[in-house]
Amino acid sequence: PPRARRVTRAENPSRQKGGSAGTPVVPSVVAMTDGTALPPGATSLRVPRSEVALTYGLLAGGGALLGGLLHAGRGWLLSLDFLPWQGAVRTVDRIVDDWGPWGLVALVAAGALLGALVAADDVGKQPQVDVSPAEVVVTRGKSRRAYPRTDVREALHDDGALVLLASTGTELVRAKTSVPADELARAFRAAGYAWADPR
Repeated sequence: PPRARRVTRAENPSRQKGGSAGTPVVPSVVAMTDGTALPPGATSLRVPRSEVALTYGLLAGGGALLGGLLHAGRGWLLSLDFLPWQGAVRTVDRIVDDWGPWGLVALVAAGALLGALVAADDVGKQPQVDVSPAEVVVTRGKSRRAYPRTDVREALHDDGALVLLASTGTELVRAKTSVPADELARAFRAAGYAWADPR
């Protein structure tokens, strides 16, 4: 954890004009994924909530649809001479027959759950990028890497990924992201980084 530093009278908000002793003026801050506050002038970029909702809707809905199709077509599948995972389909068929009308509900629910799990895995792989004049922080799940400003020669968007280049031209990081390229460019330029437009 960072060391605490002494706050001078000029820095102490409770001593500034407009604030009374014992009632500090606390500025509003934006939190990073690890709970720490973003530094001044920083921008946090992540996949839009609308896209996250769309991913969950499509995959969970698709899984539910596949479950319904499996229920309706399991007899035809078992009639095929060659069927991969025939043992699994026979097991599902037996369970569905035992459950009666609830068999369809179970298959649809199982398909939706499987789709939601796939969506959660996909969304979890999407990084959060925090851009400030001092550094760029890329957080993926529990992994958090910081790249100081002095190490980053330029940033660019290439094949659906954010790429940070070192002064030697080597890649510091290549992070696949669904954040639009124009939003990335705006954030990096606002923080004073060189941004390379697609050639």
